[in-house]
Amino acid sequence: MASSKSEYYEDDKKELKRIEWITVKRIVVFLHYNNKFKRTKIAMRCNMAYDKFLLYLDWLYVMELVAKDIDEDGFEVISLTESGNNLFSKFEDSKTSLEKEILSA
Repeated sequence: MASSKSEYYEDDKKELKRIEWITVKRIVVFLHYNNKFKRTKIAMRCNMAYDKFLLYLDWLYVMELVAKDIDEDGFEVISLTESGNNLFSKFEDSKTSLEKEILSA
């Protein structure tokens, strides 16, 4: 009995085993400065493999850190939500406190 490819891939869906926060930070920082970009362009600019990027994007979407919208040309674009911007602020705050630590040493 032959199974179709779509059935095979539904059963074999890849998931993130652990979250690498440096990767999350890379995506969030990029989206903070470059709002409403297409998925492919974000993956390229963040220097990530597209399949790995999609796994992180799905996780960010589930965590309500990003939103998916449709632009005027009908393409899906990604933007940060308010929660995503709050996370960006936390990344920037930790960077500032780390810089202060280094400078005062």
